[in-house]
Amino acid sequence: MEVKQEPPKTVDRRVQRTQNLLLEALVALIQTTAYDEITVQDIIDRANVGRSTFYSHFLDKDQLLLSGLEKVRVSFEEQHRKLAIGNSLEDKREKVSLAFFTHVETYHQLYKAVLGKRSNPLVTQKLYLYLSGLFRQHLNDPQVEELKVEMPLELAVQFLTGSLLSVVTWWLENNLPYSAEQMNRWFHQLAVLPLISTANPKLWNSGRA
Repeated sequence: MEVKQEPPKTVDRRVQRTQNLLLEALVALIQTTAYDEITVQDIIDRANVGRSTFYSHFLDKDQLLLSGLEKVRVSFEEQHRKLAIGNSLEDKREKVSLAFFTHVETYHQLYKAVLGKRSNPLVTQKLYLYLSGLFRQHLNDPQVEELKVEMPLELAVQFLTGSLLSVVTWWLENNLPYSAEQMNRWFHQLAVLPLISTANPKLWNSGRA
């Protein structure tokens, strides 16, 4: 008996448009108001939609912001795949951070809302956990040998994640004065290469780092 596969579900464009309006309203409000002080009424006034419309899509403003973070994650993974080309050690080392800097450059308003001083710490923590997972996956790659000696893997993961988010936050707070490519080069000079020299001096001294 042949089983017919159902076509993939598509989101109604009107639903997408309304959800985008609400998210854009929240992001705009976070630029000037602390997240904890923003109300659902503020959001719907800014988006020019009714309260019932808001609650037909989201339980509260937290779920709305998390939906924005999920959109960031999906879009970032697409960016990551595009940039993850090449099999050299250098390619593998740089693909995570370069993809992130490039994505932040494109969606800087949303990232300002997630990483700024007025953001929700729980959402920021979710982004931290997501990036640390990417670094952990990358450093567990059998072909990435630079941190296999003299340092716990998790220490390197936490250092790289915290450093990357700190650098990106500074970049956003200063209105992106440098390109994503330049920021990625500096991040590697400041954080990645010194980490390699500490974790694996033999690899560093061989000139292969």
